[in-house]
Amino acid sequence: MDRSDEVELAALRRMTATGKVAVMHSLWRTAWELTSVAVRRRHPDWSEDQVLAEIRARFARDAA
Repeated sequence: MDRSDEVELAALRRMTATGKVAVMHSLWRTAWELTSVAVRRRHPDWSEDQVLAEIRARFARDAA
């Protein structure tokens, strides 16, 4: 573990549960947005429903 990992871990340990959930939500939101951009670029002709279905499928696969 390098110094930046130690600093990050110490910061996480000091956070409240609410703070950790807020960070997790922010990371999840960023992942969703990045996935959305990737799907839209790969399939510019897809409808919004198709894009959302693909994003949900990707997240479901990753969670399994």
